[in-house]
Amino acid sequence: MLDELIAALPDFNYVYHKDVGGFDTLGPVDFDLDVGQAEFVKKKFPVIYSGEAKIYSDENNLPSGKYHFLPLTFGYIRTEHGGKPLTVINIHGLTSKPDNKLDTPERINQSRAIKKFALEEKGNVIICGDFNVLPETESIAMFNGIFTELIKKYGIATTRSAISPWHGTPNEMKFSDYVFVSPGLEITGFSVPDPEISDHLPLIIEFR
Repeated sequence: MLDELIAALPDFNYVYHKDVGGFDTLGPVDFDLDVGQAEFVKKKFPVIYSGEAKIYSDENNLPSGKYHFLPLTFGYIRTEHGGKPLTVINIHGLTSKPDNKLDTPERINQSRAIKKFALEEKGNVIICGDFNVLPETESIAMFNGIFTELIKKYGIATTRSAISPWHGTPNEMKFSDYVFVSPGLEITGFSVPDPEISDHLPLIIEFR
C-alpha cells in the first residue's frame, strides 16, 4: 500500500513509521508484513525533522491473545510556517474489543503521552487523526483549554463515512477522528467531506 501511495504522490516526500512486523490485528502472519503509518509532505515544504514516539507497548512485549493491542506509535514532522516552527502530529489510536470508543487506561495514557509531547514542542502544533474515542471521553477532554478542537468548533456532524459498516444503524458511533491546533495558529477553513473511499473521513485544514 505504501508503494502505491508513493507512486500516486510524486510531488510529495514521505516519512514512514513502523509499528510492528509479522503481525496484523488477528495475530501472527507467515509472510513479510509491516504495519505502520506515514505522512506525505509536498516537496516545496521543508521537513526539518521527523520521527515517532511510542504510544503503547513494544515489539518485544506483544500481549498474548490481544492483537488489537499491537504496538503503536504516533508520527510527527517538524516544518516551518510563517517563519515559525510548526509540528504536525499524526495519530492512529488504540482500539479495543469490543470497540465502544470509551475511555480505557491505555487510551487515557495514550492521550497523556500525545499532550505531553505536543506541549514540549516549540512553535505551533497540529494534532490530527483517529483517536478511536468519542467526544465525551476524558481522552479528548484533557486537550480542552490548551488546544482548539476543530471538530467541535466547526460543528462537524460525523467523521465516519457512509460506507462505514455501522452507518445508519443503532451501533453507529459518529466520531473517531479529531484535529487539535495551537491557539496561535490562524485557521481559515476546516472541512470534512465524504468521498466514500474509507470508513473514516478526511480532515482538511486551511491556515495561514
